[in-house]
Amino acid sequence: MPVSLFDALHEEARRRGMTINDIVGEQLAALVGVPYSPQEALSLSA
Repeated sequence: MPVSLFDALHEEARRRGMTINDIVGEQLAALVGVPYSPQEALSLSA
């Protein structure tokens, strides 16, 4: 990911009180029509 895109996403997430993962998740959910809920996220640890 280009640094400028990461920086813009980070700033938008900060402004909304969200994480970058939440911002990306919401946008992907809108793209494919599947609701996004951070509470349903899978843990990355085993």
